[in-house]
Amino acid sequence: MINFASGSPETAKSADKELGGAIHTMNPHVTFFWCDEDGQDLVEYSLLLAFLALAAIAILSGVSGSVNALWTTITSSLTSVASYMGS
Repeated sequence: MINFASGSPETAKSADKELGGAIHTMNPHVTFFWCDEDGQDLVEYSLLLAFLALAAIAILSGVSGSVNALWTTITSSLTSVASYMGS
């Protein structure tokens, strides 16, 4: 089993040995990128943020009718009070 967690050159060498020299033929930068897992948290947080944004959009879309009805009621009430006070 290849342990890519450390992302060190030793890890790349052991991975190369286990994969029969396949990594050895890659560019050293690609090898380091292949063995490095530092960006994993960033991807997970990005996916979580995208999910939360989609959930918020879905909730706000469902609530918009209720908010619109409430706003119409408030506007109508204020207009009635304003016309009563003005006359």
